[in-house]
Amino acid sequence: MVKLFSFFFEKIFYFCLGDGPRLRDYAIELGVIQPLIEFIQKDIPVTFLRNVTWVIVNLCRHKDPPLPLNAVQDILPALKYLLSFVDITV
Repeated sequence: MVKLFSFFFEKIFYFCLGDGPRLRDYAIELGVIQPLIEFIQKDIPVTFLRNVTWVIVNLCRHKDPPLPLNAVQDILPALKYLLSFVDITV
């Protein structure tokens, strides 16, 4: 299952989230943030966690327009956890 989601993140979200704020906002409207946050657990394989981190970073990447405030509020606790993670590639 993790491999399936990993593939999903790498291929599908690359096109959606890396293509600009319009598709980013659409993905947020579809509810992408909550499932991403739920993936961040202590027992998640680090390779999968790296992919989840990559998606979250892409959500935050575009600044014009900025990420909606409610999305920032949802993502901040996850970012706090990821910043304290031992693996520097996360």
